[in-house]
Amino acid sequence: MCRPVFIGVLLVILPFRAYPQSTHAVFGEVTREELETTLLPYEKGASATLLGDYATARMIHDNGSRIEFTRHLRIKIFKSSGYRLANIQIPYSKNNRVENLKAFTHNLEDSIPVKTAVGKKQFFHETVDPYHNMIRFTFPNVREGSVIEYEYTTIENDIWAYPGMRFQRSIPVRHLEYQASIPEFFQYTIYLNQGNLFEFQQEILKGFFMGLPANTNVYKWSGDSLPAYEPEPLMPESEEYLAGVDFALASVHVPDRISYIASPTYARLSEELLNLSTVGQQLNNSLLFAGKVKNITGHLDSPKQKMQAIYDHVQKNMNWNGYEQLWPDRSLEKAAQEGTGTNAEINLILLNMLRTAGIAAHPVVMCTREKGHMNPQVALAGKLNYLVCCAIIDGKDYLLDATDKFIPAGMLPFKCLNGQGWVLSNSGGRWIKLLTQERNTTQEYYDLTLNEESELTGKAIVTFSGYDALNLRRLVHNEGEAGFREAVIDRAGNLVISNLKFQNRDSLHLPLRITFDITFRHFLKSIDQMVFFRPLITIFGDYRTSWIKDTRMFPVDMGCPATEKLNCRIRLPDHYRADELPGTTKIGLPDNDASFLFGAVSDNNDLVISLELNVNKTFFDTEEYQSFREFYTQVNRKCNEMVILRENPKPMNTP
Repeated sequence: MCRPVFIGVLLVILPFRAYPQSTHAVFGEVTREELETTLLPYEKGASATLLGDYATARMIHDNGSRIEFTRHLRIKIFKSSGYRLANIQIPYSKNNRVENLKAFTHNLEDSIPVKTAVGKKQFFHETVDPYHNMIRFTFPNVREGSVIEYEYTTIENDIWAYPGMRFQRSIPVRHLEYQASIPEFFQYTIYLNQGNLFEFQQEILKGFFMGLPANTNVYKWSGDSLPAYEPEPLMPESEEYLAGVDFALASVHVPDRISYIASPTYARLSEELLNLSTVGQQLNNSLLFAGKVKNITGHLDSPKQKMQAIYDHVQKNMNWNGYEQLWPDRSLEKAAQEGTGTNAEINLILLNMLRTAGIAAHPVVMCTREKGHMNPQVALAGKLNYLVCCAIIDGKDYLLDATDKFIPAGMLPFKCLNGQGWVLSNSGGRWIKLLTQERNTTQEYYDLTLNEESELTGKAIVTFSGYDALNLRRLVHNEGEAGFREAVIDRAGNLVISNLKFQNRDSLHLPLRITFDITFRHFLKSIDQMVFFRPLITIFGDYRTSWIKDTRMFPVDMGCPATEKLNCRIRLPDHYRADELPGTTKIGLPDNDASFLFGAVSDNNDLVISLELNVNKTFFDTEEYQSFREFYTQVNRKCNEMVILRENPKPMNTP
């Protein structure tokens, strides 16, 4: 089972083990053996390998506590496809700084090791957003056989974010080391994942910190010959399932100076955000947007109508600037005046307006999918990164995020479908499921005729709901019919579509409906007065899977349930009859986690094919993979069975 391991602060009392000297390579000194090395057996086919990844982190104190993190990476390039690794990006927060950046390219010139430095003018400093910066550079003189290496130090001013580290890479790793030194005054929750891929050792050193006697807990993780990480379809988006280690500050206790709990209960987190911040105090200020709310809702009676009208107003008039925040750092009034803001600013403006209209509403904090799941026991505020709004009408929750112009009220962006979120309220708060009734549904109906050229031609009606409808609406809005054809239809195969029409394009609460005329070319095969074809006549349906392997390293995370439906009527020429049809089939997983229905019937000269695939469970752990795999194996097998039509002998003309 591939699941992160929660170590917690108990890690600091693990039994002592001898602490070996580091095998850290000396920066700038690459050996002839490294330059001449070839692929090892477990690296077969790799374009490059990480010869060494060495990192150290330690707490320092200089007008405040900080974290000094140094990393040294050395990469061997074997093939030209590995040149992409010579383009380096080092992201960092604007509150931090990067120091002592050095980089070299190493090559053999006439059997002599030669190194080329990356000059300081080749390090490009960029602003990513108001909160993050980036250093970019490219190694010179890179070719097959080169070794590239770079080293840098970051000074982390935020002790909440003790640097984590991923040990797996997209290329093999020959050796890695990470040594973290933490004075006993600081307690961190430590998470490990796939600990079988590396070793752990610990040492307790006596010394001083902040001028006080203090033991320092020194943790070391090391590993050799780690295989390349291979992405799997529909795996979780976060890195929490990759081999590595992460930290979250739990508490700080400096005798006679500082003592506080950094990871409170979620009820305490609600209090800190709502009552102890200037933004939290604005949420009940009915004077901020009273005039707007009156104009928007004055003519409406029901709370649900008012909620919809306020949501529509904020969604239309506020533009998301692309930045994600857990909690705003400026006034809501200023964001509203500018008409642009972060997700937190936009959704708290929405919340204020709902409360002003007399509708109960609360903030909901969460981790997006790329951040991993929320810790249910401890409120690790440093890991939370997103905020939406929850309106409550007649005891029903409506989750709202007004940042996306194509999302209807009551539906969250797909990136938010990550288990549970926490509702902030003065009564302490509660958990809330981030996925409500939403599901992806595609329904295809084809009314076709088999013509004399063995083509299927006719009309189609297709409806989309859920995130498929959202994505297609955005595609059509941004790129028009041409973009839709290029992105969706042109890749569907040898077919011709005309008279394409869209319905409900701007009605976000209704399914998106598409109608068109269609001709499937070269879909049918003929031999010996027989015509045969697979019954999966679909452009949009996702029934079969080509990625079902015997084993899997990571869970299957679909985000939300999905339904695919297909109904197809084919009118046959008079001289054809259905000779062989796949049998009716019903396949299912326990607890209705997934189901598949298939039917094919012949009625005179009409052939009717129907399929329905439902995947109701969104997360399948590695322990459940075998049953998931067997389900799709049977679905694939059924979808590959053939419909066989036989041509009746034409009557002979008699004189």
